[in-house]
Amino acid sequence: EVVSQFGSLDVLVNNAGILYSGAFETTDIKAHQRTININVNNTAFVKVKSVNVLIFPQSFCMTV
Repeated sequence: EVVSQFGSLDVLVNNAGILYSGAFETTDIKAHQRTININVNNTAFVKVKSVNVLIFPQSFCMTV
């Protein structure tokens, strides 16, 4: 949508994060997997999908 409306992507601020509270040794594996998927995998996926439309060298990508 961004490219069809604006023609390019100059800046990507990639931000995602969740946190489960509690003791690490009692953390459910599904909660851990969800945390990794959101905090790591989803931000990587957005970068991969965006790299073809970012205009180098003027573009900027930041993950926070």
